[in-house]
Amino acid sequence: MLVCAWVTFTQTPVVTDLTLFLPQTNTPTQQLLVEQLRSGPATRLIFIALEGDSSVAQATVSKRLAQQLRQLQVPDLTTSQKLSNLRRVPDLTTFQKLSNLRLFTQVLNGEQMLDHTTQQQLFAYRYLLNPHLTPEYFNAEHLRQALQQRLRELSSPLSTVTKQFLPSDPTGEWLSLLSLWQGPHHLNLRHGVWFSTSGKRALLLLETPASGFDLDAQAPLVAAIQQTFATCKGETQVKLLLSGTALFALATRDTVRFEVQLLSLVASFLVIGLLLWVFRSVWLLILSILPLLSAIFVGVTSVSLLFGEIHGITLAFGTTLLGITDDYPIHLLSHLSNQETARHSVQRIQKTLLLSILTTGIGYLAMMTTEFNGLLQLGLFGMVGLAAAAVCTLWVLPPLLACHRTSYRETSLPRWLLSLLQPPRWLAQWATLLVILAFVSLFIFPISVWQDDLAELTPVPAAARELDQTLRLELGAAEPNHIVVITASDVETALQRSETVATELTQLRQAGVITGFDLAANYLPSVRTQQQRQALLPDQTTLSTALETALNDLPFKPGLFTPFLAEITAAKEKTPLQFKELENTVLGLRISSLLFHTAQGWTALIPLIGVQDPQQLANWFAQHAEKQRYYLDLKAEVNQLVASFRHDALVRVAWGIIFMVLILWLGLRSLRAALTTLWPVLLALGLTITLLLWSGEKLTLFHLISLLLTLGLGIDYSLFFGRTDDLATRQRTLHAVLLCMLSTAAVFGTLGLSAIPVLKAIGQTVAIGTVASFGMALVIAQPTVNSTSRFGPDLVQI
Repeated sequence: MLVCAWVTFTQTPVVTDLTLFLPQTNTPTQQLLVEQLRSGPATRLIFIALEGDSSVAQATVSKRLAQQLRQLQVPDLTTSQKLSNLRRVPDLTTFQKLSNLRLFTQVLNGEQMLDHTTQQQLFAYRYLLNPHLTPEYFNAEHLRQALQQRLRELSSPLSTVTKQFLPSDPTGEWLSLLSLWQGPHHLNLRHGVWFSTSGKRALLLLETPASGFDLDAQAPLVAAIQQTFATCKGETQVKLLLSGTALFALATRDTVRFEVQLLSLVASFLVIGLLLWVFRSVWLLILSILPLLSAIFVGVTSVSLLFGEIHGITLAFGTTLLGITDDYPIHLLSHLSNQETARHSVQRIQKTLLLSILTTGIGYLAMMTTEFNGLLQLGLFGMVGLAAAAVCTLWVLPPLLACHRTSYRETSLPRWLLSLLQPPRWLAQWATLLVILAFVSLFIFPISVWQDDLAELTPVPAAARELDQTLRLELGAAEPNHIVVITASDVETALQRSETVATELTQLRQAGVITGFDLAANYLPSVRTQQQRQALLPDQTTLSTALETALNDLPFKPGLFTPFLAEITAAKEKTPLQFKELENTVLGLRISSLLFHTAQGWTALIPLIGVQDPQQLANWFAQHAEKQRYYLDLKAEVNQLVASFRHDALVRVAWGIIFMVLILWLGLRSLRAALTTLWPVLLALGLTITLLLWSGEKLTLFHLISLLLTLGLGIDYSLFFGRTDDLATRQRTLHAVLLCMLSTAAVFGTLGLSAIPVLKAIGQTVAIGTVASFGMALVIAQPTVNSTSRFGPDLVQI
């Protein structure tokens, strides 16, 4: 057990990769879906709003904050490693000492985002990068309009910028490009930075290199924002508001951690108090915990040895399913007697306990026939854990009990409860009839059964979600749910296909289906497109003639635009700008988030903004389907994936029940006895489902896993109540099963009080199912196992 504990805590990595819960033969669409869920551009956005004090103070803090955040850098490892290694949040000084990689891909607030070196590099390519270039762009009429616009700007607040670029860029291409790259054009610009429509908040938009779900990477980034803001706000009364996927994920983790710790503490006190009150021995309490611990440690070790890692969902759900193993030592301790040794007490319950363990284990074995790696892990974890708990209870606890002799209290139960050991026949009939009628009512009055929308399970407060939606709309940020994915064998092909899709999306924007989109080709056109734009540039003689005509009667100095003529000539001869030339620049980081290399080749992303009609959008892409282009409605795809996963789990559970009937048939040597044992369990499951649905709950995957635990508990209760031992032993059985039920109901009933939907679902389901299983087994289960039969050898053969 200690060796397995060492493997569990030091040698087993816990992963959260969703691909473990996809089929092994997953489709390209599913692969793209998981990749976008893991690190899509919408998940990497952090929204900042500054409110309070005056607009001047907000703008000042916005400029300071943006400037300092752009300077924060981390060491030169791979992006995930760099940020994931910062598990302990360093102080701001530590961040500022690091170098080589920026913490944030983009920090936008309406100011200039490019450094001087990058500006010089890109300035020479402005004509090749300009998406508005047309054959008429350099004729005399267009040049004159541009020059007249420059004259108006010279008498405006933009005069300084205009003077700087006027000789070499009289058409204003550079400023036009900067405006395009800077972000949404509809935002209010006050005091040089973005403000909300109401003017009450200054706005900033940040993009991180790491996914919003990479919590180890995001935690130090959020801490860096908060610490930087604290130094930038000075004496002002400006307040910081943060939102985005990373903030939701971190808040969810902290909320779940707090509630789990609090509720676990309360539940532990309840169970420990109950066991101490019943057994009146700290030593027996310690021994009662060993089977559960051994089940968890051996289960984790087995998964680690076979898969090399364990999924966090497997660990959480597997530990929940192994809650049944806490009943095994309670059965043993409740049957201890001062007139016999612990070994003899074990022998009296060993047959029934082994059959209960085998039956439950067969249910977990059904999970291992699936093509979902996640369910494979879960099935192995549960099955091996049950075996470990059985070994610990039957062969480890008796010697430990013998090493520490103590006087065992005789069981004492109320007379009315003991009378239920021989219930009247009509009670079982009425209980069966009422449960069947209640379950049938679900079909007579149809109600919604399944909840596949994971958004309904989030513990994030409504106010936080509303703030996120507001900031996304204000900033015109890409929505996390809608994205176009393009695949290609190389960068050039990916960019060309992106440009083709952009033309089609422009039509959808004009039709009002979407309000905008973003793509890598906005920042770096394909080589083909750059060459086409080069072909539109006039030769020096033609341009000189057109410029001379355009300058007629305009008050510009002779020879002022000689640099402009030279720039055009140089641009015609330039080699098109390549992706690799923009590496380690702010613009290059932005492009890398939309265009990147994968194991299958290159992938280009086009996040969609302001989707007005998702169904119309989906229909359009279905009608214009192409092999290398995918439209992903992430929410719809995830919901479909959850439904597929749930369906697969339901099929495995059904097969598990069939195998349970077979093992009970073999163990009890009677099909009637097997069905009699299983009948109260199925009634309890039906009653649990009915109560949940009529209370307004919709069933999720978490309910399904909880029902599987309830099934194991119900079989345990039904088998023990079906024993045909003497009255004293039956009283001990009632004592043991009652104690098992109360401890389980206390733990999961406490969990059911949680405000977190997932924890509440698990807690309520198991608590209701446990009480229902106890009641149905007590009232309906009939004696099936003869304690004098040759049951042990048959089990060995099985």
